Amino acid sequence: MAELRQSEGFFARNPEFNPLRHYTDFVRELFEEAKKIGRIRPELDIDALALMVIGSMDMLICQWLIDPEGVDTQQVIQNVRAIFAYGVRTTRPDGSAI
Repeated sequence: MAELRQSEGFFARNPEFNPLRHYTDFVRELFEEAKKIGRIRPELDIDALALMVIGSMDMLICQWLIDPEGVDTQQVIQNVRAIFAYGVRTTRPDGSAI
């Protein structure tokens, strides 16, 4: 990711080269499958969701590389999973507090 951010000239000269496409395609396929089996709302924008996940994980990895002791990756993972499961609501679908 850092290399991509620092290589703007290369990508301007080679727009067909997009190594991140593999990651976004993989994540998008996972979400498409989840949508097909009813785990994700049908109207959800899969492209936006894939970008959110990749961007979030990119930031987490960067922070962890900068300060490995300052990032509790297990706690962050649990929190991200809860956000994906319940959104930013104040209660679960059954009415119980999150």
